[in-house]
Amino acid sequence: MKKYSTFLLFWFCFIFSIGQLPSEVQLPTISLDSALNSEIRVNMAVPSSPAFQLLGGEPSNLLRVSNPREFSIAISDFLSNGSVIIPQNFGVDFSPFMVLENGGLIKDHGKGALFRPLRISFGSQSLPNDSLGSINFAQNIALGLQYTYTKSGSSFQGYKNTLIRALQPLTNDYEMRIDSLRKVYYKKRGTNITKFMATASDSEVKKFLDARNAWCDSVYNTLPSRISEMSFGATVTRVKEKFKRDTWNDFRLDGAMAVKLSSPDTLLTVSIDSVPGPDTTVILKEIGFWGTVSFPLFGTNWLQGMVGGNYTFFRLTSISELQSRFSLNSRFYVGSNRLKGFMEAQYNGNQITGINSFLWLLGTEVNFIDGVWINFYAGLSQDIGSKRNRVVTQMNVHLSLPEKFKSN
Repeated sequence: MKKYSTFLLFWFCFIFSIGQLPSEVQLPTISLDSALNSEIRVNMAVPSSPAFQLLGGEPSNLLRVSNPREFSIAISDFLSNGSVIIPQNFGVDFSPFMVLENGGLIKDHGKGALFRPLRISFGSQSLPNDSLGSINFAQNIALGLQYTYTKSGSSFQGYKNTLIRALQPLTNDYEMRIDSLRKVYYKKRGTNITKFMATASDSEVKKFLDARNAWCDSVYNTLPSRISEMSFGATVTRVKEKFKRDTWNDFRLDGAMAVKLSSPDTLLTVSIDSVPGPDTTVILKEIGFWGTVSFPLFGTNWLQGMVGGNYTFFRLTSISELQSRFSLNSRFYVGSNRLKGFMEAQYNGNQITGINSFLWLLGTEVNFIDGVWINFYAGLSQDIGSKRNRVVTQMNVHLSLPEKFKSN
């Protein structure tokens, strides 16, 4: 509720500032920008959140890279014995710049655009813990930062520039017709506009221009468009679909880090001797770093490769020394933007156990509904030294704002 109240307050300030503009019709880029603010979201795969990743929300350590989103949610481990439960893993990822920009609070999109791909993420995790003879739930939280470099043509701004160019004929049509209608209005009123503007008072000018603008807009809305086949809605749909089809697998480079804090929930603790143990304080549990690159394969728009690595420092208790583990990943996608399958190989090294392992995965990434993505994983975890194998399966849900969601 607080989030929506903040948006309403910001939007009120924006509307008030627009209301201070002169009543003279300016170039229609103002109305065009307003229309664009409702069409800037593109339903592409939701990128992974480093905070969610550090909490073990994905079976793979690969940080899935995609076009940045202004806001997304990830959940996993929400099924138990066939029943839906409160998710054990929960993550939120958002871009402060994109939230402000898409809400209409940043008008000069060139300034600060460098910060558009920067996202902040946080997540939480609840795990049963019966250490030291107690029955409680260990609480983990994680905070992360992530930055994605995207080619100019396949970035958010690249899509917006393409859409603006496609809508330019409509804008030109509006300019030409409004200019003609103004001349008709002056002739009907018998007004010499140059003389009137030079001699009339400010209040008279304002009243005249308000009446003129209202009349021109009312007449314009009744006229058939010269380019009806390129109506606003059809143009936006065409540009979006082509953008998603052509750029979902483009080159992207992603870097991220996250920290995990851990503490038992002492309110739920039932200790045998009622004396807090050494792990009842909040400790810095892990610090993780990721790097991922994605790229098209063989010049097609239905194949994508992705390689990445993770290096994490961790400790088991508040008095343990820092240990480290790392992973190297490669993933191969085949399909389209909304439906694709993948196979992945991951190599893991762990300093504390000295046991290296492989993770072999097959999976799907499906967008059933606008803004809702479901990832399903199935595979085999294989310890090299001990020769132990186990089956891995998991389903995650990633949520983002739908394309038609309006934040203003």
